[in-house]
Amino acid sequence: MRIVDLAYKDLLQLLRDWKASIFLVAMPIVFTLFFGFVFGGSGSGEDTRLVVGVIDHDSSDALSEALLSMLEQSDAVRPEAYADMTEAEASKRVADEKLAAAIIVPAGYTAASLAGESLALMVILDANTAGGQTARPLIQSVASRLGGAAYTARLSAETYASAAGFADEPARQAYLDEALSMA
Repeated sequence: MRIVDLAYKDLLQLLRDWKASIFLVAMPIVFTLFFGFVFGGSGSGEDTRLVVGVIDHDSSDALSEALLSMLEQSDAVRPEAYADMTEAEASKRVADEKLAAAIIVPAGYTAASLAGESLALMVILDANTAGGQTARPLIQSVASRLGGAAYTARLSAETYASAAGFADEPARQAYLDEALSMA
């Protein structure tokens, strides 16, 4: 019964002092609106993710498209494809912090990955900046997933080749492309 008495007493005080009632209701609303305005921005929908440049020198774009797609799904980075940028220009943009990182896809990357050869992506970043520290693990994760997808596609093609065989090289390549997209 003591709890009911205390609640009754507090309600009576609120009803007697209308100023306290207003502050009890209005102040949380005012503070919510104020902090929403201050920290919420203007609601312009501007993409605030870190920009990562992707320079693709690979003529077969199967893994390059997958790389861009995986990076695009990230909440931290936004990939931008650059066709004619050189390694020196990419390094300068990373140093000037116009890019958080730059990824250079070497020529023959997809073919080498599907053949089981090791051809690594070239990543340019400054590990001393917040952007570089944020982009590094994400890029490593995406590169690892791409390597796993290529390995899975190659294993699938080898298994199919030993079981049924391919009619010719274009059929094998079509199977590899399909297996890579599924992986």
